[in-house]
Formats: sequence, C-alpha cells, structure tokens
Amino acid sequence: ALSKERHYKDVQRTVRENDNKDGIYDTMLLSRIGTILSPFTKRMGTPRQGQLVPHGIGFLQLDNPKVCPMETVIGLSEYSHCWLVFQFHANTSSGTKKRTKIKPPRGGGIKVGCLSTRSPHRPNDLGLSLVKVER
Repeated sequence: ALSKERHYKDVQRTVRENDNKDGIYDTMLLSRIGTILSPFTKRMGTPRQGQLVPHGIGFLQLDNPKVCPMETVIGLSEYSHCWLVFQFHANTSSGTKKRTKIKPPRGGGIKVGCLSTRSPHRPNDLGLSLVKVER
C-alpha cells in the first residue's frame, strides 16, 4: 500500500503531466474534509428527496482538522442552508466506463444525458446537495 505522502506526490505529478497549455487541468485534487453520517446505509430504501423522509437526518462529521479546522465553519450557523459537495464513494460503477445516457426511473423509458438526472453514475462521481443547517 502506498503511503498518503507518496500517493499525494503521485497525484501532484499526474496533475502536472496533464496540465494543458491554457492552464486548464484534466484532473483536480480535492481533499476530504469529513464524513457524512446517514441513517440510510444501503441504496435500497434511500429516498430520492430528503424532504420525503423528514426523520431521516444525517450529519457531516468534520474529521480532517489539517484540511478543515473548526474555525472554517465559524458563522455557518447564521445561515439556514448550505451546499454540500460530496463524492459518491460507494458508487458500484466507479472506475468503469460511464454511460452518457441513462433511463431514469419514472422517465417513461426515454434515455437522457446522465448529468440531467440525479443518478450517482457520473463522469466524476461528485454530488451536490442543499442541506439544512441545524444549530
């Protein structure tokens, strides 16, 4: 197994190698700041919309103080909601070729682009959720 430092250096080298002349990178390095704790541990039974299950409250546990010290959330309680960017880390098709068009549930069998749906099967396994800030 690679050490974290070695892995980080390998990723940095990959980013440098993929650097385009116009300054746009083909890859991007993100650092994990925490873990989302959810009452829904399996895909089956997880609601498509959180509002459908008001008792299904999850939490963001900030557990990487080197990247995200507690000072980074000072003032967040002044807001009712915030955007949470996350990785679909348990995605079963991660690392495989992604389909560009899919048939969403209740879509009448019509294929649409994967980025126009809520599917976790995306080119980069990133998700975005609007979450309520609880005090």
